Amino acid sequence: MQLTPTIVADFQAGRLDTFYAEAYAPLLTYAARLLGERYALLAEDCVQDAIFASYQRRQEIASPGQWKTYLFRLVHNGAVSILRKHQAQQNYLAEQSGVEADFSRTLIQQETLDALFAAIDQLPERYRRIFDLSFEQGLHNTEIAELLSISTRAVVKQKARLVELVRTHLRSSEGPTFPLPLLLFLLTP
Repeated sequence: MQLTPTIVADFQAGRLDTFYAEAYAPLLTYAARLLGERYALLAEDCVQDAIFASYQRRQEIASPGQWKTYLFRLVHNGAVSILRKHQAQQNYLAEQSGVEADFSRTLIQQETLDALFAAIDQLPERYRRIFDLSFEQGLHNTEIAELLSISTRAVVKQKARLVELVRTHLRSSEGPTFPLPLLLFLLTP
């Protein structure tokens, strides 16, 4: 690209045709090369922005060489800006898809817990008490037996019955149909 004093004088006077005939294609090629194949379609915007910025400061042009350097620097900075913007968008979208996956997982987990606690609320009081001591407080069967003044074997039988009642309620409800071990796993601290 050769910017002659005539092109500079025309540009400073507001006549752009000689500038475009000489400089537009090389600037466009440079921008496309910087942006790469993926964003090459934005090269023209990058060059137009550089020309506009240069046009706004056209009275400050000291020499054709300095102006050429300035134009290429504007195109370079514009291309870098475009690439950064698109990379930030890609990062944001990737982050959002992760957030959506976390949100979906959290929503499913919450619905599962809601269904489980609805089933537990339907249990008779003694089974709810055993559920609380065993699954929520994490006590062992012997500790539960001591607290309730019953045998350890009775605790084991009541826990088995509790699980069966919850399983029956979950099968008959409109809620999610997850296996009971998964539901109980969600409750363990």
